[in-house]
Amino acid sequence: MNFGDALQKLRNGSAVFLDDWKNGEEKNTFIYLSGGFQSNSNAPQALTENGINTFYVTSRIDKRLATGEVIYGWVPSQSEMLSDAWDEI
Repeated sequence: MNFGDALQKLRNGSAVFLDDWKNGEEKNTFIYLSGGFQSNSNAPQALTENGINTFYVTSRIDKRLATGEVIYGWVPSQSEMLSDAWDEI
């Protein structure tokens, strides 16, 4: 599937990966949509000290690496955006 189709899958709650990521060091790497919520609890102290008790986390695409690390706010390369080799997990 192309990147546009992959974005739609993300919006529908799926995770997707690029076929190139299936082998080597990027095996088990995928992207997913996260965020998109507001919170009135557990606001960081720096916010509450300044009278901000509600904070918003905007939607973003995160990339989970094979190591288990997560890249928050992943930005695709042009070759990734132009690829037709996306697949759903």
